[in-house]
Amino acid sequence: MKPIAERLTRYSNKNKVIHIDSIMDVGLRKLVEDREILKSVRSALHLIDPNLEILIPRQVDDTEKQFKRYLQHQFGLSINLSELKEKYPAKYRKIQRFGKPSEVLTRWGLAYHYSTTIRESDIKKSLNKYPSHLDNISLYKLNKKLYYAVKYYSSKKGIPVTEYLNSLRE
Repeated sequence: MKPIAERLTRYSNKNKVIHIDSIMDVGLRKLVEDREILKSVRSALHLIDPNLEILIPRQVDDTEKQFKRYLQHQFGLSINLSELKEKYPAKYRKIQRFGKPSEVLTRWGLAYHYSTTIRESDIKKSLNKYPSHLDNISLYKLNKKLYYAVKYYSSKKGIPVTEYLNSLRE
């Protein structure tokens, strides 16, 4: 099956999904449409590249894997969860059926990120606008977005928010 899988790779898009409609070779298309052969072709494709998928809209072998293929086909190998939640709430809710979205995407082998406007490097500059004796409660009242960014990066480092704020001021 590996030679067939190698021939199919040229039909993959930038998101590493081979949609059945993009396969122009009639022989290859017939092989892929056969459910028994498709299992072997999928395994051979995963040996070539673990992210390669074949998407056949009307053939569902596993609902979770099929949904992963649709997401990968539409959004690529890295999915912005903030954008997905905002612009495609039905798809976001469907991911939630399988578990926590970030964990589900990781389990599927896809990367995820969020739309953040405040990077860790920008937090220190933003904090300079506020007095040095500012604690996390006051920061929350003055600028919630900055507070949540500080809280996120402090939890990422495994330290309390106040300790993280103090480390930024040094």
